[in-house]
Amino acid sequence: MRIDIRGVIVSNDDKAVYDWFDMEATCPRDITEKIAQANGDPINVYISSSGGDLWAGQDIYAALQVYDGEVNTFITSRGYSAASIIALAGKLSLYAGATFMMHKVSSAGRGNADDFSKMAEVLTTLDKSICNIYMQKTGKSQEEILELMAKETYFTADEAVEFGLADEIVQMEMKFAASTGQLFSAEQINKIKALLAKPPPANEGGFSIEQKKAKAKLQLLTLGGIRK
Repeated sequence: MRIDIRGVIVSNDDKAVYDWFDMEATCPRDITEKIAQANGDPINVYISSSGGDLWAGQDIYAALQVYDGEVNTFITSRGYSAASIIALAGKLSLYAGATFMMHKVSSAGRGNADDFSKMAEVLTTLDKSICNIYMQKTGKSQEEILELMAKETYFTADEAVEFGLADEIVQMEMKFAASTGQLFSAEQINKIKALLAKPPPANEGGFSIEQKKAKAKLQLLTLGGIRK
C-alpha cells in the first residue's frame, strides 16, 4: 500500500477548502481511510510537505504508529514541522537531496496578558511533547533536542542519518523546485467558508467553477487573506 502525504497538513474540517482551491493538502481522514484498506500489508508513506496543523500531524502519526503491519516512511523532498513528526512513525529513509526540519510550536492568538501567559505555558508543554517523539527516535536528550527546535534546525539526508532521525538514504537523481506552503489562519478559513456558502448575486449571472475560484481568490487577496 502506497500513501502520499503532500502539501499542507490540515484538519479534516478544513480539507475541503484546500481542495476547492486545488491546493495540495493532506488531512488525517485521507490517511486513515487508506490504512483501513491495507489489511496488515506493508505501508510505504511518501512525504513531501512543509508541515501545517500540529494536531492533524499528531493524528496521522498515531494512526501509522498503531497500524499492525510494517510502516516505511520516505521523505522525497522535504519533511518539515508536523510532517517531520509523521515521518518518524516508521522506518525512515530520505532521498538524496531531501531535507528534514524541526522547530518549536507556534500559534496565533488574542486576549489579555493572562491569556498570552497561559498560551506560553501551553506552547512550552507542546514543545516537550513533540520533543519526546524526536528523543524516542534518536536517543538524544531533551535539552539537546529542544535547543535544535528553538533554532529551527534543518538536516540534510546525511545529517539526518548521522543524528539518528533517519535510518538510510535513498540514492536517486532528482529535480528540485523551491516552494513554501503555509496554513490559512482561522480568520482566513472562516472568510473562505463564508465565500463558499454565499451564492453569487443574481444580476451577475452564472459562474463556472474556475470563475468562482478566481473571484474568491481575488476577494481574499483584497482582504489580505491569502499569504504567499
